Amino acid sequence: MILFEQSWEVCNKVGGIYTVISTKAKYIKEKYKDKYFLIGPYKNNSEFIELDSPDYIKEINYQLDGIKVHYGYWNIESKPNVFLIEFDEFFNKERNLWKYKYWEWYKIDSLNSDFTFDEPLLWSVAVGIFLEKLDKYFNEKKILHAHEWLSGGTILYIKKNNLNYKTILTIHGTVIGRTLSEKNVNVENAFDIIDPDKDSYRLGVNSKYQLEKQAILNSDIFTVVSDNLGEEAYKIYKRKPDYITYNYINVKEKELFNYYKISKKWIDEILTWYFYPYYDLPEKYLLIYTIGRYEPYNKGLDLFIDLLKYLDEKKLSTVAFIFVPYNIKGQNNDIIRSYKEYIKLKESIEENIHLIIRSLYNGKNILDKLDRIKNKNPPICTHDVENNIIIEKLRENNLNNDKNNYVKVIYVPVYLGNDILFSLDPEYILPAFDFGIFLSRYEPYGYTPLEALNNFVPIVLSNKTGFYRNLISKNINHEYIINVDPNNLDKEIIYNKFLQYYNLDLYGKMEIKKQIYEISKKFDWKNNINEYTNIYDSM
Repeated sequence: MILFEQSWEVCNKVGGIYTVISTKAKYIKEKYKDKYFLIGPYKNNSEFIELDSPDYIKEINYQLDGIKVHYGYWNIESKPNVFLIEFDEFFNKERNLWKYKYWEWYKIDSLNSDFTFDEPLLWSVAVGIFLEKLDKYFNEKKILHAHEWLSGGTILYIKKNNLNYKTILTIHGTVIGRTLSEKNVNVENAFDIIDPDKDSYRLGVNSKYQLEKQAILNSDIFTVVSDNLGEEAYKIYKRKPDYITYNYINVKEKELFNYYKISKKWIDEILTWYFYPYYDLPEKYLLIYTIGRYEPYNKGLDLFIDLLKYLDEKKLSTVAFIFVPYNIKGQNNDIIRSYKEYIKLKESIEENIHLIIRSLYNGKNILDKLDRIKNKNPPICTHDVENNIIIEKLRENNLNNDKNNYVKVIYVPVYLGNDILFSLDPEYILPAFDFGIFLSRYEPYGYTPLEALNNFVPIVLSNKTGFYRNLISKNINHEYIINVDPNNLDKEIIYNKFLQYYNLDLYGKMEIKKQIYEISKKFDWKNNINEYTNIYDSM
């Protein structure tokens, strides 16, 4: 058997599907060895290592018109074989032809579609043409596992041309579901009152919806990444998933103390140069965060800020980080100034440590000369950004880092690990946090709460997420995995749990963190990969 796995996110980091495929590739390759190939788009793929193509790929490239197949491997731990499809010339020459053919074949109406539909459609057609050429070089059973509507055109090409491939389609969300949630619609109840075939036009996503629908209805096997997504897909498309294929992670052995120490040192430094030029923080505070894409309603960011306001009113000393990337104009000048002053002061202390110690012996107050910034609050955002809903909502709730606020906020609108001030990866930043907060209204799966557990962090988790359903499926329950309903958020319950944790000593908190990390091991690909391989082997 030869397995081809296709996604727009192969060697192309866009969202969570990149994480799914790159992490599970290790165990898929272990089982299928060189019979496993990934297929993605040829773009600025920094993680793709191109190799000299096998003779059969050179022959195929000679036959293709406007399409070129690049062969190599994905530069991740497992180094799986990869075909990246270059299709720019094909797109420019044959865009309208193939849009017409898919209308003729499947009644997919793309007359008014834009680049966000046309580009993946033509790519998926190009993949289909490549697989058609490849068919004659492999006589054994062949499986194509395609992800999302963006790969759907390949499944439809295979079906129309009766190619010798078994097909699997996995969706990680639905076009209609995502669109409704972005428009602040309660997805759970929406499908009782809308007609997706008609309303997809009103929502401006008819082409994507129709491609997704046809791919689901024409795939040999249809899978989804959670039970709740399966229920949603059935309401829309009237096809029940054949399997639920949850997402997992690669869990590596970690020693809490080492990671906690690095994280605590990083956080202490950040808070020192961020707040202490203005005022002192209390000696004890709760440290919480949320993280995710800028989808304020989907991700429940408004609910997170409402919770911060509640904690402020309850006078629970809290420092909250919001790690949500957004378009930035540059670094905040006040932040840069504070950071530079901190570095200068730190270097000066290191150079003059003997003088400082002598001063302490002599009873001198060496801090008298340090100036505080007066009549000004620390910024709520680390970078200069256009006003967005997060900043507006914080200001609306008077969460402006005033000295009298019990809740202090640091909004970080950049990806962790990709910024001069936030250069560490999440696994070195998160372990010292007390809680990660995930209040999504719409989240077909949701990696971020699982990653929190894997980094020793207790969580507050929306029961609308696929990950919540995965926890239930494994009968996992823990006092500090706090499940909540975002449609009826009980802040009092959250506050009481926070207060309970806040009052623990360090030993008690460390024990909980160890338990939380152990739970994350149940979501290791190593222990769950058979959910996928059993499907492949049964076809």
